[in-house]
Amino acid sequence: MSTNFQSFDSSKTLNSKEEFYEFLQTFENSNTRHYWNFIAFICSRLNHFNLASRYEWHEIRNIAICRAIEKFDKDQSIKNPLAWLRSTSFNIIRELSREDSRWQLTAEYSEIECQMIKLTLPEENSEKEELTKVIADIKRGLKPEEQKILELRVEQDMTWKQVRQQLETQGIQTNEPALRKKWQRMCQRLEPLKELYLTKIDMN
Repeated sequence: MSTNFQSFDSSKTLNSKEEFYEFLQTFENSNTRHYWNFIAFICSRLNHFNLASRYEWHEIRNIAICRAIEKFDKDQSIKNPLAWLRSTSFNIIRELSREDSRWQLTAEYSEIECQMIKLTLPEENSEKEELTKVIADIKRGLKPEEQKILELRVEQDMTWKQVRQQLETQGIQTNEPALRKKWQRMCQRLEPLKELYLTKIDMN
């Protein structure tokens, strides 16, 4: 088998795993600018999405190869394999970025949510009084619907499903993803108050 990528028609349609493996071996053994540009492309996209510290370029390549094999297992073909590898690698990186963003977002507002829920569990009467003041301060900065969400989610310790159902009984149509989004924005606005109520109530 020739390893001269210049003579390989990279725009051809591949119909089997064997043809794909042949293309891949020819491509990766070529050391042409196409090969190095492909590596540079993946690295630049990883940097762009702030994932370079978590993933290596060859990990993205390997996932793309697995997706190619899945296509052939479904009797699907790949037209222009080099362009397909680039676009698939880019899509993989975007997917990883979205997953990373969701994880960070969940971690961020869950931490604030956890602190707020802890505020509902003081043991002393003085702490309960302080809690009431803090919650009242927080509510004053919220819209009526947001106040209701805070009350249901934190004070009544409801799940998001229960919050949605309770709001719907009051004529407020919404869904759980929308509630989570609204809660995220609320947490961002309430962040300046975090130090206030953490110093007023011992959280340890």
